[in-house]
Amino acid sequence: MSYFVVKIDKKYDSYSLPTYLSSFYLSTDKIKYLINNNCCFINGVVVKDDYQVKEADELCIDTSFYDGNELLPSEKELNILYEDEYLLIISKPAKCIIYPDDLSKNNTLGNYVLNYYLSNDYDYKVRHAHRLDFDTTGCIVYAKDVITHAAICKMIETKELIRKYLAVVEGAIDKKKDLIDLPIGKNRHVNGKMIVSKTGKRAITSYEVLKTKNNKSLVLLKLETGRTHQIRVHMSHLNHPLVGDELYGAKTKEKRVLLHSYMVEFIHPITNKRIKVIDDMPDEMKKYF
Repeated sequence: MSYFVVKIDKKYDSYSLPTYLSSFYLSTDKIKYLINNNCCFINGVVVKDDYQVKEADELCIDTSFYDGNELLPSEKELNILYEDEYLLIISKPAKCIIYPDDLSKNNTLGNYVLNYYLSNDYDYKVRHAHRLDFDTTGCIVYAKDVITHAAICKMIETKELIRKYLAVVEGAIDKKKDLIDLPIGKNRHVNGKMIVSKTGKRAITSYEVLKTKNNKSLVLLKLETGRTHQIRVHMSHLNHPLVGDELYGAKTKEKRVLLHSYMVEFIHPITNKRIKVIDDMPDEMKKYF
């Protein structure tokens, strides 16, 4: 059995149970299921939709209906950056995809996370809150239950969860800080490649140059939108492609595109504590500076 347990905060005092659950951006169908199927307990007693939660109530929700995994566990040590009963934040290695496109595969981060859960007797479904490209390293957030997952995904959508990246790019950038606001769409001539295009979707990236050495720059970037290959396309458009990114014009060869998910920062959707997690950039990026 899987359970979500939380103490009711003062600010939610006298909220109806459905209204309280909706504060986590849980869908109406999920809220109805959990209440109608006697999955919600206050201080050990089943409650229905007419219950008004009170400050310091302990709400326990049986979330087992939404758990269970089709993935195959695969053993590989995880670099865990942060963990509590609701969230798991790990450092993604390079050359690794987040989730298998074929459930018979077992060489993705999802398979490794499931193995970690099972080896610790956790009955959690593997729920990533966002994705990173195959080559990209660094912070990636997992939610351990359906309620936290809904809340953290909403925070990513509304930019309440801040993600910052480090990239090594070619050349010395003239402007030390800038905001790139250029639409991105598919390159119709090259499969899998994106391009700045008037007919594309709006894409906004802010950047700050941290260091420049030997005609390479270390850049701190923040995404205001989440388009495919956004950082790679925007920096290439400025004639500063990421080192190793031959698809977007890099001349410097590397084993991978040098992009790293450096930091995540947010107010925890359940505990309301500020969480800031930093994953130091890997050696193949440090060597340039």
